[in-house]
Amino acid sequence: MAYGALPANVVLALLLGACGRWLWHFDLPSALEAPAATPLFLAAGIGMAAVARCGSGMLPGVALGALLFQWPPASNDLAAIGAQLAVVAGAVLQAALGARAVLRWSGMALAGGGQVLRFLLIAMACGAIGASMALLPLVAMHLLGVSKLWPNWLNWWAGDTLGIVLGAPLLWTVLAAPRALWRARLLRLAAPLLLGALALTGAFARVSAWDQEQSRYLFQLKANEVGDLLQFQFNEHERFLFAVGKVFDESDIGSSAKFSRLARGYLDNRPELRLISLAKRVTGSERPAFEQWARAHISPAFHIKDNIVGDDQAGGRAEYFATTYIEPMAGNERALGIDLLSETVRANMVQRAVDRHLAAASAPLTLVQTGQRQQAVLLAQEIKQFSEGKQSAQTYGVLVAVIEIGSYLKRTMSHTDFDGFAVKFEDVSQAKPVVVVDELHGQSSPSDYQRPLSLGGRNYLLTLPYTPAMLQETSWQSRAVVVAGLCLLALLSLLLLLLTGHGEPARKGDAAA
Repeated sequence: MAYGALPANVVLALLLGACGRWLWHFDLPSALEAPAATPLFLAAGIGMAAVARCGSGMLPGVALGALLFQWPPASNDLAAIGAQLAVVAGAVLQAALGARAVLRWSGMALAGGGQVLRFLLIAMACGAIGASMALLPLVAMHLLGVSKLWPNWLNWWAGDTLGIVLGAPLLWTVLAAPRALWRARLLRLAAPLLLGALALTGAFARVSAWDQEQSRYLFQLKANEVGDLLQFQFNEHERFLFAVGKVFDESDIGSSAKFSRLARGYLDNRPELRLISLAKRVTGSERPAFEQWARAHISPAFHIKDNIVGDDQAGGRAEYFATTYIEPMAGNERALGIDLLSETVRANMVQRAVDRHLAAASAPLTLVQTGQRQQAVLLAQEIKQFSEGKQSAQTYGVLVAVIEIGSYLKRTMSHTDFDGFAVKFEDVSQAKPVVVVDELHGQSSPSDYQRPLSLGGRNYLLTLPYTPAMLQETSWQSRAVVVAGLCLLALLSLLLLLLTGHGEPARKGDAAA
């Protein structure tokens, strides 16, 4: 490359980089998820027009410009770098073949109807080259699904085609020959197109703002639905445990059939609940007789124990809340016989349930029964019964429901068509919040949705982030408006070329002039 061509290539690269970010933003992750928001890529037309006017020595500037409008790279992994190099190769091939086709088939004068028609066909063919070179490698590398290839390809092709139809004539008004013709077109062609592009930019900004407002409104509705459903289910769990506690009959202590029927009927329709158990209050003096009864009616190996992970027998204490019934038993055998008072979090929950006479939730804890660490909240309801000869009811035990928070949140969001979004759930009952689930990884925004929730006397905070993905539900209408405006602008360009070129003899090979 000659030294004199170096400044020209640098200027071209900077121009292409700037145009590549105007009305069209390239971002590999978003390009894989959905078509670009605005199908107009002026850089395709300017690059091809520069090569047609100044020769193949301008191709390095086209390549550098294609790198600039992708900077900074979306990712440093080899697949992303390969995808960006494919875009560069497509831009260079598009400019080289498009320039050659223009010089051979239409010429740069675009002075007659035949030349303008051939130029339009060349633009459409070059748009197909750029789209194919950019997206087919993504499919080959399994970065883009076949089902998403067509909408992305169509959008990319439209952007390059419209960019060539608008961008090439704009550059040629300054550089192309015959100079008399193109100089006359400077005001009659370039000025209307630039004004139209600026007007379209303003319209797109306004429509995008409307889209954002509508998207945020829909997001707020969906997020409110998630929050309402969670609070409704929390309340339902409290009501169920309260009702079961009222109907439980001490005469059925010799059989778990009644408890199993009640618990199973509720669990079958609520997969977010891991289990429901009953822990009977046993005094230190009652322990030997209770364990003997339990070994006869529940499990031959039953004994009151302190640790759910091990099998250590509980030490001597004044009272125990021993887990007596569990539904379902399969997979939860280790919890049988555990004394809820042997661990601080569970003991505090039991004490609050007894003091409140209502359902009481535990602080967040980690379940380890299945070998997997899962964050959960326990909900306990006191059971009271009258003893013979006494006027007041005595605490018989507590019902306990185990709620796996992570899977609970996912199911709730899927029921409201809110699946796939990150979520944060915190226990804010104390001065220092306790994070139960955090898929936001500490990131927050003022636009995030936050909803206070309550369960068993404890307070929680649900956070759902607003993300650009929400725009996919509302952007098609505004995109159609913008596409229609771009098509009208392209038709205006072709019409002005015909009107301003009237009377000029049609020629080929104008690049040498």
